[in-house]
Amino acid sequence: MVTPLLRVILLAALVVKHASAQEPIKLDVTGIGTVVVTPGQTDPASAVENFAYQAHAAGHVMSLEGMTQILEYFCARTHCARGLGGRIDLNVNGVGRIVVEAWEEPAEVVERFAAKAVAAGHGMNAEAMGQMHAYFCERKACTRQLTGPLTLTIEGLGQCECKPWEEPATAVERFAAAVVAAGGPMSKEAMMEMMAWFCKRRTCSRRLAGKLTLEVKGVGTVVCQPWEEPADAVEKFSGRAVEAGHGITFESMQKMHDFFCSRRQCGRKLAQKMSLNVKDVGTVVCEPWEEPADAVEDFATRAVAAGHGMTEEAMGEMWEFFCKRRKCTRRVSAKQTLDVKGIGSLSVLPWEEPADQVEMFTKQAAEAGLSVGATGMRQMMEYFCARRSCGRLQLTAPPSVAPKATAAPASVA
Repeated sequence: MVTPLLRVILLAALVVKHASAQEPIKLDVTGIGTVVVTPGQTDPASAVENFAYQAHAAGHVMSLEGMTQILEYFCARTHCARGLGGRIDLNVNGVGRIVVEAWEEPAEVVERFAAKAVAAGHGMNAEAMGQMHAYFCERKACTRQLTGPLTLTIEGLGQCECKPWEEPATAVERFAAAVVAAGGPMSKEAMMEMMAWFCKRRTCSRRLAGKLTLEVKGVGTVVCQPWEEPADAVEKFSGRAVEAGHGITFESMQKMHDFFCSRRQCGRKLAQKMSLNVKDVGTVVCEPWEEPADAVEDFATRAVAAGHGMTEEAMGEMWEFFCKRRKCTRRVSAKQTLDVKGIGSLSVLPWEEPADQVEMFTKQAAEAGLSVGATGMRQMMEYFCARRSCGRLQLTAPPSVAPKATAAPASVA
């Protein structure tokens, strides 16, 4: 029976002349390319395997049956020392089973297997990958070595490194997230250029993750950009949700995180609830959705209100405790001062609630016969709250500076 592939081969085959033993034998495979074997120089089986590797990498569907038919064509015209290597598998203890098909380049399969293993939480190193690769190369033709660490320098931003067992898309996403977290610029186009550089030098099994969104019923939409770490996106969204009065739990955050991690690579887990006991004062608690600096400032404010002493140095030590154990995006606020034209200067210490100080400043100004006004109070609050965490936003103005048209207190939305 003549199969479709064999029919193509028979139709596409060039007339073979019985020339010298060194004359190349060629076979055009329609829609894919040309296989060339030079008798006495090229091993026909290796030539067919190499052709299949390249065809598979270019997206063509290959099979052992088709490869065998191609090899039979050459073996009828020159000496064949060996047959094709079929499917070869290897059980990697504690990790899984790695399978190399006849049309697959062993290095590509090993790199892909290692990347998936690391993504699943298994350990991997260059030595283990080398042993896997050697196992397959003893049993079939290998056309290339495993790719070592690759490093791409991005001017002004740093170096993006892709380890041998790492998926290039994962390395690019991690680098982009680090750049953005440090305040640097990043775009999908820039990430695509980095990917193109890596994929010219080694196997790429997946594309970059696109923009992902998740609608949380009754709360809002979580958006994770291609250059953003999913845990960062979930933690920021949860923090904003809590500030807006929504109830958030670690379990609900985990569900959001699982949604994103099932669709792209996640570089880290969500932050856990953490606490620090401060001798003779109390316990600082930082929730998973909370910025450590916010937790420390809130604790310090309550501690001072309860009569305890507080210093910027002590707050810095608390902040460092948390930031050694989880991600921090800002430092604890320092003393901040605002000059109010025609009235004076208002200073807010790190452990002071801005709203308290704005109200006290306004009251003192009124007692001195100076009017701040509801608008002025709101502007002062906006100044401080743009630079640090504010525990409350509602302001109560002294009667003497309340708006004449209404007795309602001024507020900041």
